[in-house]
Amino acid sequence: MSNTRLAVLTTIIVLAALLVTAVTAYYNIQSLSLPISGITAIAAVLIPILNGASITGGQFHASRARRSNLRKSAGFISWPTATAFLALTIYETVIATLALTHMVPVDDLACGLRRQWDRLYSNKDATAIRRIQDAHQCCGLVTPKDHAWPFQDKNNQPDACITAFDRHKGCLLDWRQDEQIYAGLLLLVALSAIGLKILIVGISSTQHQSSWFHRLTGRKYPALTATGVDQLESGTSNENSSSNGIPRRIERAYHDDIFETTDNEDSDPRPIIRNDNRGTENRAPAVQPSALGNSRNEWRDE
Repeated sequence: MSNTRLAVLTTIIVLAALLVTAVTAYYNIQSLSLPISGITAIAAVLIPILNGASITGGQFHASRARRSNLRKSAGFISWPTATAFLALTIYETVIATLALTHMVPVDDLACGLRRQWDRLYSNKDATAIRRIQDAHQCCGLVTPKDHAWPFQDKNNQPDACITAFDRHKGCLLDWRQDEQIYAGLLLLVALSAIGLKILIVGISSTQHQSSWFHRLTGRKYPALTATGVDQLESGTSNENSSSNGIPRRIERAYHDDIFETTDNEDSDPRPIIRNDNRGTENRAPAVQPSALGNSRNEWRDE
Protein backbone atom coordinates (compact mmCIF):
# COMPACT_ATOMS: atom_id res chain seq x y z
CA MET A 1 0.00 0.00 0.00
CA SER A 2 1.41 3.41 -0.99
CA ASN A 3 1.90 6.22 1.49
CA THR A 4 -0.85 8.27 -0.14
CA ARG A 5 -3.44 5.50 0.15
CA LEU A 6 -2.38 4.82 3.72
CA ALA A 7 -2.79 8.49 4.61
CA VAL A 8 -6.23 8.62 2.99
CA LEU A 9 -7.34 5.45 4.77
CA THR A 10 -6.07 6.75 8.12
CA THR A 11 -7.88 10.05 7.64
CA ILE A 12 -11.15 8.27 6.83
CA ILE A 13 -10.85 6.05 9.91
CA VAL A 14 -10.10 9.03 12.18
CA LEU A 15 -13.02 11.06 10.83
CA ALA A 16 -15.37 8.09 11.14
CA ALA A 17 -14.30 7.54 14.75
CA LEU A 18 -14.84 11.23 15.53
CA LEU A 19 -18.30 11.08 13.94
CA VAL A 20 -19.29 8.05 16.03
CA THR A 21 -17.97 9.76 19.17
CA ALA A 22 -19.89 12.96 18.48
CA VAL A 23 -23.14 11.10 17.72
CA THR A 24 -22.78 9.05 20.91
CA ALA A 25 -22.27 12.20 22.96
CA TYR A 26 -25.26 13.90 21.34
CA TYR A 27 -27.54 10.91 21.98
CA ASN A 28 -26.65 10.67 25.64
CA ILE A 29 -26.92 14.42 26.17
CA GLN A 30 -30.46 14.31 24.88
CA SER A 31 -31.34 11.04 26.61
CA LEU A 32 -30.14 12.18 30.05
CA SER A 33 -31.45 15.73 29.64
CA LEU A 34 -28.04 17.20 30.43
CA PRO A 35 -27.75 21.00 30.59
CA ILE A 36 -25.60 21.07 27.45
CA SER A 37 -26.95 23.00 24.49
CA GLY A 38 -28.29 20.79 21.74
CA ILE A 39 -26.89 23.25 19.21
CA THR A 40 -23.40 22.72 20.61
CA ALA A 41 -23.81 18.95 20.37
CA ILE A 42 -25.10 19.11 16.78
CA ALA A 43 -22.26 21.45 15.85
CA ALA A 44 -19.82 18.86 17.19
CA VAL A 45 -21.46 16.18 15.05
CA LEU A 46 -20.88 18.36 11.98
CA ILE A 47 -17.14 18.68 12.68
CA PRO A 48 -16.06 15.36 11.07
CA ILE A 49 -18.41 15.90 8.14
CA LEU A 50 -17.10 19.40 7.41
CA ASN A 51 -13.50 18.28 7.78
CA GLY A 52 -14.05 15.38 5.41
CA ALA A 53 -15.55 17.73 2.84
CA SER A 54 -12.69 20.23 3.13
CA ILE A 55 -10.00 17.55 2.91
CA THR A 56 -11.70 15.98 -0.11
CA GLY A 57 -11.92 19.38 -1.78
CA GLY A 58 -8.26 20.00 -1.09
CA GLN A 59 -7.28 16.66 -2.61
CA PHE A 60 -9.40 17.38 -5.68
CA HIS A 61 -7.81 20.80 -6.13
CA ALA A 62 -4.29 19.36 -5.74
CA SER A 63 -5.00 16.61 -8.29
CA ARG A 64 -6.36 19.12 -10.80
CA ALA A 65 -3.34 21.36 -10.24
CA ARG A 66 -0.95 18.47 -10.86
CA ARG A 67 -2.74 17.60 -14.09
CA SER A 68 -2.46 21.22 -15.16
CA ASN A 69 1.25 21.35 -14.18
CA LEU A 70 0.63 24.16 -11.71
CA ARG A 71 3.65 23.52 -9.54
CA LYS A 72 2.92 26.28 -7.06
CA SER A 73 -0.45 24.77 -6.22
CA ALA A 74 0.34 21.09 -6.61
CA GLY A 75 2.99 20.79 -3.94
CA PHE A 76 1.40 22.61 -1.02
CA ILE A 77 -1.96 23.47 0.59
CA SER A 78 -3.93 25.71 -1.77
CA TRP A 79 -5.43 28.97 -0.63
CA PRO A 80 -9.06 27.75 -0.73
CA THR A 81 -8.12 24.72 1.37
CA ALA A 82 -6.09 26.84 3.78
CA THR A 83 -9.01 29.25 4.19
CA ALA A 84 -11.40 26.37 4.87
CA PHE A 85 -8.98 24.89 7.41
CA LEU A 86 -8.66 28.23 9.19
CA ALA A 87 -12.44 28.72 9.35
CA LEU A 88 -12.92 25.18 10.67
CA THR A 89 -10.21 25.68 13.28
CA ILE A 90 -12.00 28.78 14.61
CA TYR A 91 -15.32 26.91 14.55
CA GLU A 92 -13.84 23.96 16.47
CA THR A 93 -12.14 26.25 18.98
CA VAL A 94 -15.50 27.79 19.86
CA ILE A 95 -17.07 24.35 20.34
CA ALA A 96 -14.13 23.19 22.45
CA THR A 97 -14.48 26.28 24.66
CA LEU A 98 -18.22 25.73 25.14
CA ALA A 99 -17.64 22.07 25.96
CA LEU A 100 -14.97 22.99 28.48
CA THR A 101 -17.42 25.17 30.42
CA HIS A 102 -19.42 22.02 31.18
CA MET A 103 -16.40 20.30 32.70
CA VAL A 104 -14.82 22.91 34.98
CA PRO A 105 -15.14 24.40 37.51
CA VAL A 106 -16.86 21.49 39.15
CA ASP A 107 -18.64 23.51 41.82
CA ASP A 108 -20.37 25.69 39.25
CA LEU A 109 -21.83 22.69 37.44
CA ALA A 110 -24.27 22.04 40.27
CA CYS A 111 -26.05 25.32 39.56
CA GLY A 112 -26.76 24.38 35.96
CA LEU A 113 -27.90 20.91 36.97
CA ARG A 114 -30.22 22.37 39.61
CA ARG A 115 -31.84 24.70 37.10
CA GLN A 116 -32.24 21.87 34.61
CA TRP A 117 -33.82 19.55 37.22
CA ASP A 118 -36.19 22.24 38.45
CA ARG A 119 -37.29 22.92 34.89
CA LEU A 120 -38.04 19.22 34.33
CA TYR A 121 -39.92 19.02 37.63
CA SER A 122 -41.94 22.17 36.89
CA ASN A 123 -42.92 20.80 33.49
CA LYS A 124 -43.87 17.48 35.12
CA ASP A 125 -41.56 15.73 32.67
CA ALA A 126 -41.85 12.31 34.29
CA THR A 127 -40.15 10.55 31.37
CA ALA A 128 -36.94 12.61 31.60
CA ILE A 129 -36.64 12.45 35.41
CA ARG A 130 -37.42 8.75 35.52
CA ARG A 131 -34.80 8.07 32.82
CA ILE A 132 -32.16 9.85 34.92
CA GLN A 133 -33.16 8.04 38.09
CA ASP A 134 -33.20 4.64 36.39
CA ALA A 135 -29.81 5.24 34.75
CA HIS A 136 -28.12 5.81 38.11
CA GLN A 137 -30.45 3.93 40.48
CA CYS A 138 -31.18 7.10 42.43
CA CYS A 139 -34.08 9.29 43.53
CA GLY A 140 -34.36 13.07 43.46
CA LEU A 141 -31.51 15.50 42.88
CA VAL A 142 -29.55 16.11 46.07
CA THR A 143 -31.50 13.79 48.35
CA PRO A 144 -33.96 10.96 47.56
CA LYS A 145 -36.85 13.29 48.52
CA ASP A 146 -35.62 16.30 46.49
CA HIS A 147 -38.13 16.66 43.66
CA ALA A 148 -38.15 12.95 42.94
CA TRP A 149 -40.42 10.98 40.72
CA PRO A 150 -43.15 9.75 41.42
CA PHE A 151 -44.21 13.36 41.94
CA GLN A 152 -45.71 14.34 45.25
CA ASP A 153 -49.49 14.60 45.15
CA LYS A 154 -52.47 13.47 47.19
CA ASN A 155 -51.64 9.87 46.36
CA ASN A 156 -47.85 10.02 46.75
CA GLN A 157 -45.69 11.17 49.62
CA PRO A 158 -42.24 12.83 49.17
CA ASP A 159 -40.59 9.48 49.87
CA ALA A 160 -42.60 7.65 47.20
CA CYS A 161 -39.47 6.94 45.14
CA ILE A 162 -37.68 5.44 48.14
CA THR A 163 -40.66 3.24 48.98
CA ALA A 164 -41.27 2.14 45.41
CA PHE A 165 -37.67 1.47 44.29
CA ASP A 166 -35.69 1.15 47.53
CA ARG A 167 -33.16 3.78 46.47
CA HIS A 168 -31.38 5.87 49.04
CA LYS A 169 -29.14 8.32 47.18
CA GLY A 170 -29.63 11.46 45.13
CA CYS A 171 -28.73 11.79 41.46
CA LEU A 172 -26.61 14.96 41.55
CA LEU A 173 -23.11 13.43 41.67
CA ASP A 174 -23.72 10.81 38.98
CA TRP A 175 -25.58 13.25 36.78
CA ARG A 176 -22.78 15.80 37.09
CA GLN A 177 -20.31 13.11 36.09
CA ASP A 178 -22.40 12.43 32.98
CA GLU A 179 -22.19 16.09 32.05
CA GLN A 180 -18.42 16.06 32.37
CA ILE A 181 -17.99 12.85 30.40
CA TYR A 182 -20.08 13.82 27.39
CA ALA A 183 -18.82 17.38 27.36
CA GLY A 184 -15.35 15.84 27.35
CA LEU A 185 -16.26 13.80 24.28
CA LEU A 186 -17.32 16.96 22.47
CA LEU A 187 -14.03 18.55 23.50
CA LEU A 188 -12.14 15.50 22.23
CA VAL A 189 -13.82 15.67 18.84
CA ALA A 190 -13.00 19.36 18.41
CA LEU A 191 -9.37 19.07 19.49
CA SER A 192 -8.79 15.93 17.43
CA ALA A 193 -10.09 17.65 14.31
CA ILE A 194 -7.75 20.59 14.93
CA GLY A 195 -4.83 18.23 15.40
CA LEU A 196 -5.69 16.34 12.21
CA LYS A 197 -5.56 19.53 10.16
CA ILE A 198 -2.25 20.56 11.71
CA LEU A 199 -0.83 17.15 10.80
CA ILE A 200 -2.06 17.41 7.21
CA VAL A 201 -0.59 20.89 6.78
CA GLY A 202 2.71 19.76 8.31
CA ILE A 203 3.04 16.73 6.05
CA SER A 204 2.09 18.73 2.96
CA SER A 205 4.60 21.45 3.85
CA THR A 206 7.38 18.88 4.35
CA GLN A 207 6.66 17.22 1.00
CA HIS A 208 6.62 20.61 -0.72
CA GLN A 209 9.99 21.63 0.74
CA SER A 210 11.54 18.26 -0.12
CA SER A 211 10.26 18.45 -3.70
CA TRP A 212 11.59 22.00 -4.08
CA PHE A 213 14.99 21.03 -2.67
CA HIS A 214 15.35 18.06 -5.02
CA ARG A 215 14.38 20.13 -8.02
CA LEU A 216 16.92 22.79 -7.07
CA THR A 217 19.85 20.52 -6.32
CA GLY A 218 19.11 17.85 -8.92
CA ARG A 219 18.58 20.04 -11.97
CA LYS A 220 20.47 23.21 -11.30
CA TYR A 221 23.71 22.02 -9.73
CA PRO A 222 25.15 18.68 -10.92
CA ALA A 223 27.86 16.98 -8.93
CA LEU A 224 31.34 18.47 -9.29
CA THR A 225 32.86 15.59 -11.23
CA ALA A 226 34.85 15.93 -14.41
CA THR A 227 31.63 15.70 -16.37
CA GLY A 228 29.84 18.06 -14.02
CA VAL A 229 32.54 20.74 -14.32
CA ASP A 230 32.29 20.57 -18.10
CA GLN A 231 28.54 20.98 -17.84
CA LEU A 232 28.83 23.97 -15.53
CA GLU A 233 31.37 25.64 -17.82
CA SER A 234 29.66 24.92 -21.12
CA GLY A 235 26.04 24.76 -19.99
CA THR A 236 25.48 21.68 -22.12
CA SER A 237 25.09 17.99 -21.46
CA ASN A 238 26.95 15.10 -22.99
CA GLU A 239 26.42 11.43 -23.36
CA ASN A 240 27.53 10.75 -19.78
CA SER A 241 24.76 12.95 -18.36
CA SER A 242 21.30 11.77 -17.48
CA SER A 243 18.12 13.51 -18.53
CA ASN A 244 17.78 15.49 -15.28
CA GLY A 245 21.28 16.96 -15.47
CA ILE A 246 22.98 14.63 -12.98
CA PRO A 247 26.22 13.08 -14.29
CA ARG A 248 26.22 9.36 -14.68
CA ARG A 249 28.86 7.06 -13.28
CA ILE A 250 32.13 7.11 -15.20
CA GLU A 251 32.13 3.83 -17.08
CA ARG A 252 35.82 3.65 -18.09
CA ALA A 253 38.88 4.48 -16.06
CA TYR A 254 41.79 6.54 -17.32
CA HIS A 255 44.74 4.65 -18.99
CA ASP A 256 48.03 5.74 -20.52
CA ASP A 257 48.47 5.66 -24.25
CA ILE A 258 51.10 2.92 -24.13
CA PHE A 259 49.42 0.40 -21.83
CA GLU A 260 45.85 -0.59 -22.49
CA THR A 261 43.49 -3.08 -20.97
CA THR A 262 40.62 -4.84 -22.59
CA ASP A 263 37.01 -4.70 -21.49
CA ASN A 264 36.64 -8.46 -21.58
CA GLU A 265 37.17 -9.83 -18.08
CA ASP A 266 37.84 -13.32 -19.46
CA SER A 267 40.69 -12.15 -21.72
CA ASP A 268 44.37 -12.15 -20.91
CA PRO A 269 44.97 -9.72 -18.06
CA ARG A 270 48.44 -8.81 -19.34
CA PRO A 271 48.74 -5.28 -20.73
CA ILE A 272 49.24 -4.64 -24.43
CA ILE A 273 52.44 -2.88 -25.50
CA ARG A 274 51.86 -0.80 -28.60
CA ASN A 275 54.76 -0.50 -31.01
CA ASP A 276 54.12 2.75 -32.85
CA ASN A 277 57.05 2.28 -35.30
CA ARG A 278 55.89 -1.05 -36.66
CA GLY A 279 52.18 -0.58 -36.02
CA THR A 280 51.97 -3.90 -34.18
CA GLU A 281 50.95 -4.83 -30.69
CA ASN A 282 52.75 -7.32 -28.42
CA ARG A 283 51.43 -8.89 -25.26
CA ALA A 284 53.75 -8.07 -22.35
CA PRO A 285 54.29 -10.66 -19.66
CA ALA A 286 52.27 -10.27 -16.52
CA VAL A 287 55.47 -10.05 -14.40
CA GLN A 288 58.68 -8.89 -16.04
CA PRO A 289 62.07 -9.71 -14.48
CA SER A 290 64.28 -6.81 -13.65
CA ALA A 291 67.23 -6.22 -15.98
CA LEU A 292 69.53 -5.22 -13.11
CA GLY A 293 69.94 -8.77 -11.86
CA ASN A 294 71.55 -10.10 -15.10
CA SER A 295 73.68 -7.08 -15.99
CA ARG A 296 77.39 -7.11 -15.54
CA ASN A 297 79.69 -4.32 -14.54
CA GLU A 298 81.80 -3.72 -17.61
CA TRP A 299 84.42 -1.71 -15.71
CA ARG A 300 85.31 -4.77 -13.63
CA ASP A 301 86.21 -6.77 -16.77
CA GLU A 302 88.57 -4.06 -17.81
